[in-house]
Amino acid sequence: QLHNNCSGKHAGFLALNRHLGGGTEYVEIDHPVQKAVRAAFEEMGLPHLRVAGQKGWHGVAIASRLPLEDSDTFQVCKLGHARCVSARVSGIDVQNFYVPAGGDIPDRAVNAKFGQKLDFLTEMRDAFHADRPSRSILVGDLNIAPREDDVWSHKAMQKIVSHTPVEVAHLTDVMDAGGWVDITRQDIPAGPLFSWWSYRN
Repeated sequence: QLHNNCSGKHAGFLALNRHLGGGTEYVEIDHPVQKAVRAAFEEMGLPHLRVAGQKGWHGVAIASRLPLEDSDTFQVCKLGHARCVSARVSGIDVQNFYVPAGGDIPDRAVNAKFGQKLDFLTEMRDAFHADRPSRSILVGDLNIAPREDDVWSHKAMQKIVSHTPVEVAHLTDVMDAGGWVDITRQDIPAGPLFSWWSYRN
C-alpha cells in the first residue's frame, strides 16, 4: 500500500529495498533494509536500541547514545499489538507508546478501531493508577490533540478522530493517573503549536 498514513516511511523503505535489489517485502528483522536502518541509527551515534515490533504491523523503539537497562513495559493492549516499549536510561524510565489511530468514524458502535483506541487509553490509565510512574518520561504517537490551540480549527475538528471530546477526556484521565506533565506546554503555555499533521484533514 502506498496510500495510507504511513506512506512516506513505506515508500522510503520500498525505494531502499529496490536499490538493494529486493522486491516489496522488507519486514523480517534480518532483512537488508532492517539492517540498513539499524546501521543508520548507529552512524548517528545511537547504538543502543530497544525495539518492539510485529511483522507487517505496529512497532515502537527507543534509540539512545547511552546504554539502556531493562525496564518494565506497561502491556496495555489486549490485542497483543506491539504498541509499547520501555527502557531505563541513566536512572530514568522512558516509556514509548503508540496509541491506535482510531479509524475515521468517532463512534465505537460502528467503528471497532475507535473502540480499540478508547480501550487502549483506559488500560493506560488503569496501569498508571496501579503503578504510578516516577522519574519517567512518556513519549510516542498518542494520536490525540487535546487542546483547542493544538489544532488549526477547534470547531472544525471536534467531530474528527484525534480531537473529539471523548478522546480528550480519556487522555486527560491517562495524564492525571500517571501524574504526567506536557513539558512543551509547560514552557509554551498558550498559542498555536503543531508538532504533527493529520491525514484526515
